Parts: sequence; structure tokens; C-alpha cells
Amino acid sequence: MKIDKTIKIVAFMFLLLLVLSQTSIIAETTSEYLVSSVNTYLLAVTDSNVGVVVNVTLQAYFPGDGEVDIVEKNGVIGEDTLYSIYYSLRLASLVTGIDYKSYNYKIIFPEEIDLKGTSATLAFTLGFIGLFKNIKYSPKIGATGVVAPNLIVGNVSGIDAKYYAALRYGLDYVIGPPQFFRFSLRKYIYAIDVFNAYNYYSGDKILPSIQVMGKLCIKHLINAFNYSYINLKKSIDQYLQRHNINIYSINGSTYYFLANKYYSIGDFYTAASYMFRAYINIYTSILARKAISDPKIPTLLKEWIQHNLTKTKDIIENYETLLLNKYYNIWNFDVFLNAYIRYSQSKLYYYAGNNVTNPIQKTEYYVLSLARMQTVNHWLKLFINKSDPDFLANINDNYDRIIDYINISLTYLKSMNYIGNLTIKHFKSIVNSNQSNTRKILYLGYYFYTLNQNLSAIRGLFDLFISPKTIIDLNKTINGLGYLIASETGYLAPTMLTTIELVKDYLIEGEKTYDLGVLMSMNLAILVFELMITRQYMRLSSEKTIHTQIVSSHELRYDILPAIITLVIGSFLIGYLIGKIRNKPPTLENQVWFYT
Repeated sequence: MKIDKTIKIVAFMFLLLLVLSQTSIIAETTSEYLVSSVNTYLLAVTDSNVGVVVNVTLQAYFPGDGEVDIVEKNGVIGEDTLYSIYYSLRLASLVTGIDYKSYNYKIIFPEEIDLKGTSATLAFTLGFIGLFKNIKYSPKIGATGVVAPNLIVGNVSGIDAKYYAALRYGLDYVIGPPQFFRFSLRKYIYAIDVFNAYNYYSGDKILPSIQVMGKLCIKHLINAFNYSYINLKKSIDQYLQRHNINIYSINGSTYYFLANKYYSIGDFYTAASYMFRAYINIYTSILARKAISDPKIPTLLKEWIQHNLTKTKDIIENYETLLLNKYYNIWNFDVFLNAYIRYSQSKLYYYAGNNVTNPIQKTEYYVLSLARMQTVNHWLKLFINKSDPDFLANINDNYDRIIDYINISLTYLKSMNYIGNLTIKHFKSIVNSNQSNTRKILYLGYYFYTLNQNLSAIRGLFDLFISPKTIIDLNKTINGLGYLIASETGYLAPTMLTTIELVKDYLIEGEKTYDLGVLMSMNLAILVFELMITRQYMRLSSEKTIHTQIVSSHELRYDILPAIITLVIGSFLIGYLIGKIRNKPPTLENQVWFYT
């Protein structure tokens, strides 16, 4: 088929327009778009103790790689405040399951603002969560508080001044740590953890509100703590009978009878817990008195502990091998971590006993060591002979995120002098070792637990369990977090199941909220780490994901105009080209072309 010169020119022009159009489209897809924006209200205090509200805009741009651009004009943002921003971003990513590296960020401060400190950590965290969830409006709520790696909200100074500054500014409420709560401050809402704080902040719940039924392994739970209760009770009964001692006459009998009460109604973990406490109190009260007159008592206890520590170490190593090489799943990880924590506590009590000279104190530490050692074996009875390949896949997928999370946590905590160089050095020694990623994760789980344990030991910081409401809120978080992990894995963690039962019963018995809070805070650390392992992060891709873009009308007008011009010219050229071809007599070549 012959085509005249005019048609060739027109076709070439149309082809050129198409190429230019496609080039423009490709260039557009690589640019960043503002996809979410929120305002968060920081509460600060001046050097003269005057409260101020700082309205900060958080923006997310897609696509990105996690870069944070701090926008401030004629002001200074302190290094510790910057750390709190980077740290809050990771917290929000873990809580929502959105990979923060999907976006780039702009943090826009007001002009001429000088800001330092970490008390805005909670406000930044709530803002980033809202950013990831793309909330339609920014709640007029101020927030203040530091946040521990296990998501517990911690105390900060100057809350009085911040609260009244928020009222003057016109904010609806202030969210902060429980320590500051007073009934006279009607617009102050205290939150014990990030999950509860966001619920108060937005009215939305992050954790699942329905229970996800998974592979519960309840039978293993019942068997293990039924065994624990029976063995501890048997040890106490035989000792009392052998020495002809009446249970009612000694310290610890209250726990003994509470254990029997909860065993009778099928709360086996609570029963085992109370019998564990009875074991400690009964043996300590009897042996401590004997140790005063018989110096051999502490020596005999020490020898018995040494023998059992060796045996327990062998058992721990055997189960570690099984977990890493054969029966790997999140249930067994939870079981082993709980057992290893108790094994480590047993050793610490043993070393503490060695370092005191008072026979009563020495005996008390040794009895604690023996009791803790028994619970190691009780927890290991929960171990199941099942493998879950997804568990190993999750570790490999999330390993770098876990390292990143802990690393920024340490930087944040070090900026406040809550940890020292030795803590950071220990972390690096685990990460830089020649072990497999799975084994490193096992050690990092215990490291993460002890890190949060040490933080909770700083009185008045992350141990703000002041009321039953605080405990109930934290219990809801543990429950929801357990079911979130179950939705990812199919397994309900033993840590969650045992905590929920124990707290319910302990509240009925009027146990101290502070002691309950410390226990729950530590168990929350286990569950948060397990969430880091099992979290299925949403990693957004510019090739696969379409975002609702936030653009101005000016940008929109000039983006669409070239497309309209191209479409009009292209349509005209196509019509002209077809018209020229149809005006020619149809050759055989033309006919073949039309019908193919």
C-alpha cells in the first residue's frame, strides 16, 4: 500500500505527540504527591514555666522511602525532639501495620519556634497514626507524654501549665499520662498506652474488637498449669506433714487457700500463681527461722540450686534447639521466652543470695530462685510439636524492621539519659554476632523484655498504674493485641491468655494495682515484640497503588490542560488519516488490513 507524503507527515506528527504524551505521564508517576495531612497540637512549657500550644502539620508524600523533612523558619528544633519524631514514626508504623518507608514526610513547624525535649512524643505518635489512617479531620486535642518501646505512656513535667495553655488555645481535651489525673481537671484524659490514647484521640479503635478464634491450644494451657498447681501444692503438703506443721499457723496460708479456690473453678493459671506465692512465703518463713540457728541451711539450699540450675540450663538449651530447628511457631516462641525469663530470674536470685551475708536474706533469695526454677519447667510443658513455615518467613521479612525499631528506641531513650552505653553495646553485640536471624530474634526478645523492665523500675516514669481503670484499660490492650497476633498467625499467645485470666481474678481479690500494672507492662513487652515478628506490613508500591491525591486547583488545571490539547489534536489527526485512506480505492492489501 502506498501512502502519500502528507499522510506520512501527519502520522509522524501524531506519533511524536504520543511519545511526548507518554513521556509526560511517566515523569508524573515518579513525582511525589501529598496523600495525607494532619495537624497535631504539641504542648510545651517555656523557661519561665508558661504553657504553650504548638500547632504542627504532618504531611505524607507518596511514593517515598521514609525520609523526614523538618520545615522550620527562623527557629530551632532540638536534637532530642528530632529523635522523638523519628521514634514516633516507627511506633505509628508498628501500631497501624503501614510500612513507614512507603512515604516521605514533611513536619512543618510555626515560624520562629524553639523547641526541645521529648514530651511531645505522644502527640507526634497520635499524629502519625492519624496520618497513616488518613483521618478526615485533625482532632482539636493536645497530647503530652513520653512513650516506652512497649507503648506504655510515661510521665513528663509541666503538665499543669500545658493543660491550662490548651484550654486558652481552645482545644477540646488534653491526653496525657495517668500520674497527673485529678477529678477537677475535666478536660484531661489519661491514657496508659498508645492504643488507648488513640482511641481517646480519634474515637477509633486500632485493635480488633472481635475475638479471632485461632489454634488456641487450650488443652496444653490447662495441662501445664494444672501440673504446676499440683506439684507446688504437693511439695508444700509433704514438707508440712514431714515437720508436723499446721498450715494455718504460718505465713502464706492465705495464698494457699486462694490457690485451692481458683483451682476448684478451673482458673488453673491463677491457682498456680497463688500456689507459687504460697510456696515462697511458706518455705521462706520456715527456713529463714531455721537459718538463724543452723548456718547449714543456706549452704544446703545453695548446693541444691547449683545442681538444679545445671539441669535447667540443659533443658532450656534442648528446647531452644527444638524451637529454632524443628517446632518453630509463635506459640512456642512465646512459651520459650516466658520460660527463659524465669530461668534468668532464677539465676539472678541465686547470685543475689550469694552476695549477701545475712542468713535470713540469703535464704529468702535462694527460696525465690528454687521457686522460679520450677516455673521454668511448668511453662515448657506448653510446648507443642508443630511447625509453622510462616513464622520463619515473618522473621526474615521483619528482621530489619525489628532492628530499626529497637535501634531508634535506644537512641530516643539515650537522649533522655534513661539508658547507658552498656545497654546499647549489648544490643549491638547481638546484632553483629554470627548467629542466624532466628536465633538473634530469640535473644532480642529477651533483650526487649529486660529493656522495658528496667524502664519500669524508674519510679514515677512508666509505672503509672494508679487505679483499677488503668489496669482494666491495659488489660483490654493486652487482650486486643493478643487477638491481633492471632489474626496474623492463627495462634493466641499464652502470655495474653494467662494475663487476662490472672488480672481478672487478682482484681476480684483486691491485689494492688501497682503490682498488677508492673506485671502487665512486662507481659505487654512480650506481646509487642511478638507483634513486631508477625506483623504483615502494608508496603505500598507506586506501580500497584492508586492514591487519592491532595492537590490544589491550580495544579489540577495545568496538569489536565496538556492532556486535553493532546486529545483534541490527536483526534483530528486520526480522523484526517482515516479519511485520506478511505478516499483511496481499496486494494487487496487494504482489505486484508481492515479484516485483521
